[in-house]
Amino acid sequence: MPGSPPNAPCSMRASICALTCWCSDDTRPIRSATPRSSMRSGRARSSRPRPRSPRKNGSPRPGPHASRPRASRSTARTGPGRSKSGSPAGPCGSIRSSPPRSGPRNGRAGDCQSPARGYPRGMSAPVAVALEPCSTGENPLWHAGENALYWTDIPAGKLFRFDPADGIYRKVYEGEPVGGFTVQADGSLLLFRVSDFARFDPATGSLSILRTFRDEGMQRFNDVMADPEGRVFAGTIGTDDRGGGLYRVDTDGTVTRLFRGTRVSNGMGFTPDLRRMYWTDSTAKTISVFEYDRATGSLANPAIVHAAGPADGTPDGMVVDAEGNLWSARWDGHAILKIAPDGTVLERHAFPVAKVSALCFAGPDLDQFYVTTAGGGRPESQPLDGALFHLATGTRGPDRFRSRILL
Repeated sequence: MPGSPPNAPCSMRASICALTCWCSDDTRPIRSATPRSSMRSGRARSSRPRPRSPRKNGSPRPGPHASRPRASRSTARTGPGRSKSGSPAGPCGSIRSSPPRSGPRNGRAGDCQSPARGYPRGMSAPVAVALEPCSTGENPLWHAGENALYWTDIPAGKLFRFDPADGIYRKVYEGEPVGGFTVQADGSLLLFRVSDFARFDPATGSLSILRTFRDEGMQRFNDVMADPEGRVFAGTIGTDDRGGGLYRVDTDGTVTRLFRGTRVSNGMGFTPDLRRMYWTDSTAKTISVFEYDRATGSLANPAIVHAAGPADGTPDGMVVDAEGNLWSARWDGHAILKIAPDGTVLERHAFPVAKVSALCFAGPDLDQFYVTTAGGGRPESQPLDGALFHLATGTRGPDRFRSRILL
């Protein structure tokens, strides 16, 4: 199915007219580190009001309960999104938001990148940079060749491109749902759809199907990831609790089933030494590690390294940083978790939405996160449900490998 032209407009809820920077004093992100005591040492402050001297002009000072203008807690730009021409964007059109122009600048309040209360040094609070109300925003992927980010709204069958340089995002594809995609070695995108994978050129909108594929119990492709040799590990969602699984697509287009036995196969990542691979089973709410053979692409000896707790939400998308720690997005968990290789939860970073679906390292130094969310476009949705978020990480991650399928 041909994709839509690259300049197709993207929709926006008219009720959302301001970029939201979630870094006010009312937020209380949670970490595993011991919180500071709410009581300071020393004497308690007196509750009696201090006497005030009259003003020099003789007018009385306002009382303690007099209304005063309050500055907005958001340090991001407010007002409606704007198109490339600078005019306010209506319900349709390319939308301008306010991400950092050249990556996070710690200490600059205007970019909302100063260390937020409750966050580790170097980490920032999440900022909504694209207010697209995605039903299931997923698969954020940084395209280093374009210095741009792509992500999908799976049920809507849409693929978006966000340019951090000007803060504009636009729809580049609309058609059959895209469960996951990779960047190919030639810079094109490899879309894994319901029953095929296809090469897509965002600049022209051209799409060519490379292979069709269906397996028993398979509903559609889901999260995918390229390996160092250009193969692709592709997860699927099943029609029942045992129909989903994990497949390997070799560079010649051959598809091999590795295993089945879950309903929702999800996020993956390699250890820094490329000897092991993590895989998320959203149905069982676990993350497992496999021995990975780079020469053959085979996986062996799976072992569960992390099982989600009752209040953790469901593990969804995942990345691994340069130090070997896992970062797991939590569906219905309001958070992303930083997890040690042994499965210990090191940090929990709260989000203002419940369904946090996936994340990726991005930026010239791969020291930023873009995070997708879900739940938008419904009567019960909150204003930020389904938005794309940005935050500084305080760490770095490897770039995703590029696929070389049938090139």
